[in-house]
This record gives sequence, structure tokens and C-alpha cells, in this order.
Amino acid sequence: MASFFWMDLSDEVEMKSVILKQGLELNPINDEIYINDLNGLSSFYAWNGEHKEMKYVLNKYVDYSYFGNKGIRGLCLKLMFVQQYNQKIQQKNYSSARLLASKNINQRNLEIISPWLSDMKAFDEFYKAKHMIPNCKI
Repeated sequence: MASFFWMDLSDEVEMKSVILKQGLELNPINDEIYINDLNGLSSFYAWNGEHKEMKYVLNKYVDYSYFGNKGIRGLCLKLMFVQQYNQKIQQKNYSSARLLASKNINQRNLEIISPWLSDMKAFDEFYKAKHMIPNCKI
């Protein structure tokens, strides 16, 4: 499961970059992306078992040579999208039929991944420790 998730992360880098650069429109398309990202991230979080700290996850998956750096950037951008879209939903008091229908699941998934959302600095620390150029920006 992890390798498929990591592959998806690396494949989504360009799309997430464009979405984040353009600003987050509150609309049904981004609602679906948000819901799917929450579901995927919460599953990936749970899949990591007892080793859920972002530092551990980054160090473990950087070894996937094909996906490595691009996958790490993809994870960062996916987390940024979820975090920023959720903040915008809250600020604008936005809702849609789709968000309402999955409200409880979305909230549960958001709570599950909240340790990762609270530890976004781990990406910068990871890049610094690996003597790499920080790549967790839009």
C-alpha cells in the first residue's frame, strides 16, 4: 500500500503546486480533492503503525529511490492543501452538499492526521539534515 501511495504523491506534485499557487477556490472539485486527500492521508497515517512521527516517515520513505524526493514534496503539498483548504472552509464558513455528507468522516480523518499537520516543520528539518535544498514550498 505504501509504495502505491508514495507513487501517487510523486505523481500529484504538479497538480498540487498549481492548485496551491492559484489560491484555493472553495468549489466542488477542490471539495473532492480535499475529501480524497483526507481519506488517503488518514489511511497512510494508520498504515505506519506505531511509527507515525513525520520524521520517521520521511526518513523511511526517502529510500524509495524512484519516488524519494518527489514523493516527499508530494506529501508536503498534500498536507499543505488539506491544512489550507480546511482553514479556508472554517474562515468562510463554507459548506457544500458533498462536504456535509462526509462531515463526520472528514472530521475524524482530520483528527487522525493532526499530528502531521502540526509538525510541518519536520520537512524543513529533514531537508536540512540530508543537506538537501528545502523543497516544501509552493
